[in-house]
Order: sequence, then structure tokens, then C-alpha cells
Amino acid sequence: MISMKKKYLLVIFITCIFASCNDSKIVVKGRIACHPNCKIYLDLITPNQQETLDSTMLDSKGNFKFIVQSIDDNPSIYNLRMHQEGEIIPLILKRGDNINVKSIGDISRNYIVEGSEESQLVKNISSTLSDGALSLDSLANLYIKSSDTLAKNTLRKQYLTKYHSIKKEHIKFVIANVHSIAAIYALYQKLPNDETAFGNSEILYYKMVADSTKSVYPNSPYVKSLEKIVSDYNDNIALINSIQDGFDNPQNYPEIELPDMYGTNVKLSASAGKVILVDFWSASSLQSKQINVELKDLYKKYSEKGFEVFQVSVDTSKPLWVSIIQEQKLPWITLCDFQGEASSPIAAYNIREVPSNYLIDQKGDIVAKNIYGAELAEKLTELIK
Repeated sequence: MISMKKKYLLVIFITCIFASCNDSKIVVKGRIACHPNCKIYLDLITPNQQETLDSTMLDSKGNFKFIVQSIDDNPSIYNLRMHQEGEIIPLILKRGDNINVKSIGDISRNYIVEGSEESQLVKNISSTLSDGALSLDSLANLYIKSSDTLAKNTLRKQYLTKYHSIKKEHIKFVIANVHSIAAIYALYQKLPNDETAFGNSEILYYKMVADSTKSVYPNSPYVKSLEKIVSDYNDNIALINSIQDGFDNPQNYPEIELPDMYGTNVKLSASAGKVILVDFWSASSLQSKQINVELKDLYKKYSEKGFEVFQVSVDTSKPLWVSIIQEQKLPWITLCDFQGEASSPIAAYNIREVPSNYLIDQKGDIVAKNIYGAELAEKLTELIK
């Protein structure tokens, strides 16, 4: 006969085994109300491929259930997929998750997911982008059908305004959820006619998400894939710069080409042979404006002797930027593409905050970083004789 103590220990042992088994599973169940007696699939989405893990028939009420064994501690991306229409519900799940999905109508748009915070985040950004895409498609169709020039111009402006509004929300989502796999998912979601969600000028966001998610999920294949994208980009930049170094741009710094306040593109290499202060600033920064006041004295003293200020703004508002330039009567080259922190020179020069600067000598070598006031004056005296 088993003693009460042994019975108690046996119950604990069995309970622990059962709990451990449950922790290794992912349970996905729910109801797709408008698709009874249809087949539904559960796909695993890896950085390199899509793999169908399981499929099942919805019952007469549209109910379904999947149980997946998972040994990975990292969250993974899955799709619930209806075979006929190819509609999907994206999910981010980890072992131990037990979630419930409900949908009516267009399953990719009208669904609820319970039991997974990351899956809810994915739903949020998917809804933002799909609703935005519908709005853009509607405006594009109106533009195509219209034969009135004034109406076309109005529709074009509306399209651009809507597009930039959606992109702003897209970027806002990535920044707000930068430590999550959902942010990686968001980086790859595109709007109509976009080749990629985030282009080369926005590599900053890839770097930001890669660094942040690595601290949480260091072994995640999605993080490693994102790191490779960033690494490949950096290698490409290095290759381009080395090619430029050997041919038409024999300088030891990344090229910058941006528009001035009149829309004319100006290259940094056009000032080659001078001592150049590459200055990153913001018209909304009080510290930047104070530095401008000090810098004007140095510019007045050394500009005719071969000193140039090449100023790059991280602003997003052209009216503000132009008004401060005019208010401060800035005499040097000052440029902006209004992409803010997504501007390509920000990534190329690894700018973490503004104001920041680099000092380049006549040979094209970077000789100082974040140099101001008396220290800058002393260095200019040394370089310009």
C-alpha cells in the first residue's frame, strides 16, 4: 500500500510532468465563423522559408484547433491561412502559449486574438497598413480615372499626405515596440508600390531593432537575419566608399549629398581641399542655435582662408528649418532632406544625438569629433596657416 506521503509526492511528480508537457506546446484554437467546412493551415514563417506545420478542417460552426510541439525558447512567426482565398492571420507565438482566434468576414482584417501580446501587436500594425493600403488604392484609382488636371493635382497631394501619414505611424510602431519580434515583423511590411518597407535611407531602424531585440532574444533566427541585413548594408557602404576613395572622390569620409533650402543638391566632396566642419544640428534645438552663434565668429575669421561649414539638419519641418536659417543668417552650407533620424547621413556617420560634428582636414582625413568653442578655434589655427 502506498503511504499518503508517497501518494502526495507522486501527484506532484505527475503534475510537474504534465505542466512541463504543456509548457512545450503551443495551442492555437478559435472560430472562423464565415468559413465552415473549409480547410485551414498553420504555417511557420522563418527568415528563409514558409513551412506548413499542420492543417485541419473547420467544423460546421467554423471551429478549429492546432497543437504544436515547440522546443524553442524564442517567439516564432506563424500564419493561419485559408487555402481557398489565401487570406492569413499573422501570429507571433512562443512555447506555452494558448491562444484563441475569432474572425468574421475578411479574416485578415476582421479578427480578434486573445492570449498573445506579440500577436496583438502584429494585428495593430497589420490593421494600420492594410487600412492605409486600401485608402491609397482608392486615391490612386480616382487619380487614374480623373481627366481634370486640378483634380489630379489635389488627389496627388492627398495621396502623398496619406502615404507619409501611414509611414509615420509605421515608424512610430517600430520605435514603440523596438524590443519585440513584432517590430521585426513590421520592418518587412510594405505599402503599395514600395519595393521595401524601409529603404537604405532608413537603415537606422533596422540597426535600432537589431540591437534592441538582441538584448532580449540573442539566439532568435529573426534577430540574426536582421543583423545580417545591417552587416551587409555596412559592408556595401564600406565598398562604395572605398571605390569612391580610389576614383572620383578620394576622401576618407562617407559622401553626403542633400538639398539646400532652394532644393539644389550639394555634395560634401565639392568642398574637398578645405578644412570642413560637418555639423549635425536641429533648428528646434536651443543648444544647436547657441553653437551657431559661436560658429559664425569662427566662420567669419577662417572662411576666406579655406574653412567650410557643411551643416546637416535632422529636422522634419521645412518652415521651421528655413525660418531659423534666415533668423540666424547662417552664411555656410546648410542642407536637409526632412527625413529626420531616418536621413542616410545620420546612419553613415553613426550620429546618436545632436548637436554632433566631425572636423575634416585638407587631405580628407577626419581629425576630430564633437569639437566646439576654444578647442575648435585652436584646431583651426593649427590646420589653417
